[in-house]
Amino acid sequence: MPKTPMDELRALSSTLGSPGFQALWTAVRRRGLRVTKEQVRTLIRRQGERQVFTAIQPSKGKSAAEEPFARLQMDLIDMRNQVNIAEDKKMKFGLIVVDVFTRRLAARAMPNKTPEETVRHLRDILDSFPKKPAVISSDQGLEFSGPVEQELKDRGIGHWTKSTLDKNALAVVDRIIQALKKTIARMMAKKPGGDMGELLGRGGEGV
Repeated sequence: MPKTPMDELRALSSTLGSPGFQALWTAVRRRGLRVTKEQVRTLIRRQGERQVFTAIQPSKGKSAAEEPFARLQMDLIDMRNQVNIAEDKKMKFGLIVVDVFTRRLAARAMPNKTPEETVRHLRDILDSFPKKPAVISSDQGLEFSGPVEQELKDRGIGHWTKSTLDKNALAVVDRIIQALKKTIARMMAKKPGGDMGELLGRGGEGV
């Protein structure tokens, strides 16, 4: 039996991790699905009701996306405890944004992790992309609240925050950050006193 537009809508929502209205509607328009805004809202409302009355399913630790820029994940890398970073160096954090489909990443070094500093570097990363992401996932840290949420809303990008009950929701970016930490530690061991800005972009090119 051929799929109906609503079948395709449900499949798209599932692939994107049941995002909010704006992110799903953006994906619908990109795919050219023949559904209305009201149908999208109805599906999201029903999904919300099911989430309230059904048990939370355990994460399999896997993340998938249907195409490049359909789903991204972001988090901060924190190198403050790296003994090879000099105390007077400013860049001890890094904003990491990963495309789940391609596993390619963009990174920017940061002196702190305030929401204002985070959104400044996030803007630079988003402006460097060839197309607008549909959804970006993050944890519920304060650095991703306020200005970051507003920036993504203004750009029409969905923002999904990891539930504290879903430990593997950011599995892709978590694995990449762990690998980056080891690489940065090795490089700084060869060059004591270095900082993140020498390895990650300073608001310019990404990794």
